Amino acid sequence: MTATPTAAASGTPAAISTVTVTPTAVAPLPSNGTSFRVGQWTVIAGRTTVRITSLTGAYVRSSPVVRSDNRVGSVPVGAIVTVEGRVQDGGEAEPGKGTTWYFVGMVGGAPQFIYAAPDVAIPVSGR
Repeated sequence: MTATPTAAASGTPAAISTVTVTPTAVAPLPSNGTSFRVGQWTVIAGRTTVRITSLTGAYVRSSPVVRSDNRVGSVPVGAIVTVEGRVQDGGEAEPGKGTTWYFVGMVGGAPQFIYAAPDVAIPVSGR
């Protein structure tokens, strides 16, 4: 896993830091369609590639829920991300857009997830 922190220039007294993460896959990955546990969540295995479509990019979180303390990075708009599966029962990040999250992999023993709403990330391929 590599994380590259970069400071964002702004007119405010303190710049906001953005971290882009590149997680490593869970090895060995179960066969497509089978499930495995990551913490308290069940992940349905299915390696695929998604494109981040949200104009603001996507936040990477340590759990498939939105909380102020679990944002661990971000992915810019247009980025291609390989995901290892999906969590069907995560938290609803945006009202009416579902509870599905992509499981991206592990970074330093911590799971990494991206919200899977259609206006955030869309599949571009499968394995």
